[in-house]
Amino acid sequence: MNVNELRHTLATEAMLENNPFGVLHEISAYVNSPESEDVGRELVLRALEKKDFFNGFHEILDSLTR
Repeated sequence: MNVNELRHTLATEAMLENNPFGVLHEISAYVNSPESEDVGRELVLRALEKKDFFNGFHEILDSLTR
């Protein structure tokens, strides 16, 4: 997913519910890349706003936050 698709997914609860692990996986690619870590931080903050939709994956989200 590109950045705009991730932003849209994080803004759309129905889309987020369908694949929370996939979203976190995509965000991690941005977080772990030196060229895109600023965008990764933004996406992590957006994900934290929707933390309730990541049931069962809170540890992954917490790791991305660190």
